[in-house]
Amino acid sequence: MVAMTFKATEKVFPDYALELTVSLFVICVFVLFPSTAQAAIGINEMMTNLSHNYPAIARLIGAFSYLIGFAFIVSAVYKLRAYGEVRTMMPSNAQLAGPLARFFIGVVLIFFPSFISVALTSLWGNGSIIQYNVTGSSFAGVSRAILGLIQLFGYISVIRGLMNLVRGTSQGAQPGTVGKGIKYIIGGVLAINIVGTIDVIKASFGFIT
Repeated sequence: MVAMTFKATEKVFPDYALELTVSLFVICVFVLFPSTAQAAIGINEMMTNLSHNYPAIARLIGAFSYLIGFAFIVSAVYKLRAYGEVRTMMPSNAQLAGPLARFFIGVVLIFFPSFISVALTSLWGNGSIIQYNVTGSSFAGVSRAILGLIQLFGYISVIRGLMNLVRGTSQGAQPGTVGKGIKYIIGGVLAINIVGTIDVIKASFGFIT
């Protein structure tokens, strides 16, 4: 049962996960904001209303990471027990690194908000996310909605990266899986603090004096 649960969690973010997520997002836009002749609203107001749902989606992602982390920990304990039984009976080529990495990443996923705060502090020296504070623009709501969507994709990318690390430490893993997971994590953290990332790019190319 535990093995089936873990195999199901490993397939949550396949290679086409990004395309699937975008498709679901588009569907949600049409479901949550149907067009009617009686209530025609501008794109700025529509995107502002849509961004109000982002905190709830972020909490859902956090709850999902908690469940995935719990499944990883249970799977790791099961594999460690099997490893101990095999080692006591006969010599085996089973590796201990895989279950230990799975257990550690499971703990990270359970404490996902704290992990994100530590990652942000490591890169920017501050664990808080820089907010988009531009006002007066007619498309300020659209900009906030797009940046908020990028942040949501960043959370998903970090979770996918952690799951790739688990796959990379398992037996029979494809070469480069760990490196791909690290890329997802770094890219996800940069996307979560997208405003700070944009400021760093501006400062690097001399757009900010």
